[in-house]
Amino acid sequence: MKNVLVVSERDFERSPAMCCVVEMEDVLVRAFGGQLLSPNAPLPKGDLSTSIAFFSAIRASRLGLHRKCLNDLRARGATVVCYIFDAWTVPDFFNDRARRMKSALSSQFSLAGVCDHLAIPFQEAIDRFSPNDRKIVLHLPLGVDSSLVNGMHAERPVTALAYGRQPESLIAELSVALNGPDSDGLLYHTDHTEIRSILDFHAHRRQFWKIAQNSAIALAYDPWSTHQSRFPFSIVGQRWFECLAAGCAVVGRRPVTPEADTLIGWQDATLEAPDDPKEAVDFILDLSRDKARLQEIRERNVAHIRSQHDWTHRIEQLFRMI
Repeated sequence: MKNVLVVSERDFERSPAMCCVVEMEDVLVRAFGGQLLSPNAPLPKGDLSTSIAFFSAIRASRLGLHRKCLNDLRARGATVVCYIFDAWTVPDFFNDRARRMKSALSSQFSLAGVCDHLAIPFQEAIDRFSPNDRKIVLHLPLGVDSSLVNGMHAERPVTALAYGRQPESLIAELSVALNGPDSDGLLYHTDHTEIRSILDFHAHRRQFWKIAQNSAIALAYDPWSTHQSRFPFSIVGQRWFECLAAGCAVVGRRPVTPEADTLIGWQDATLEAPDDPKEAVDFILDLSRDKARLQEIRERNVAHIRSQHDWTHRIEQLFRMI
């Protein structure tokens, strides 16, 4: 096993999405003996030729911000592996006209000039790279640290968890149906407030995971079907892995990407909600009353995530590829 260095942006990037990056990094540290490094801190002394340096980020633009650190690690002999969660941002970043001109003058501005391997979670994004860049691109789907949540928790007082972007008309109907004073249910929805910065990643995620394991149903819609201006193709996003790990029954719109058959292809991994918001509310309320079916779905979802989609499995897969 090579020495693992984890170059972390956690002191620079404080957005809620960064929590997922931090959780992946924590697995590298806890399960694989990784050493956390700040991009601005001095590098470890000595020869790094037996080291693998991981740098994970939400967006491709972060590669440019920390190019010097990554180049210094490579100069010292380390194998640099980068992982970009929002993978659709990478080809545009490296194919930008100004960057192409810089790449013609210096290889440090090309993809191969930044890292030895670039791992990204969506196959469709790989197809957007140039043939030359594609040589160092690896496909590694998203994962989850399933140790952070009790997916088999039985008591589920939250009827529906709606984390992040969701169909507005459905949320409006669910809010009326579940969050009125006479309702026995509860809708927990986050996107009616705006959170730009997280002060404590771990405290924030402990709260998220606790809410998730207390939720019977979680909403997840293929982001390409609801936010095409942001997502250029269908993806199996982080929300599926999180909600399935928490033992929720996932209701919404299954991703149309072919990867969905491989990643979440088991029975009832996503229950399709009716298009009409009022019918969707009735569907969710009926499902919430079917405790036996929810238990069956919970056991299946948790078993699949723990055995196939934990970050430990993903990182072991990555080690084999590099």
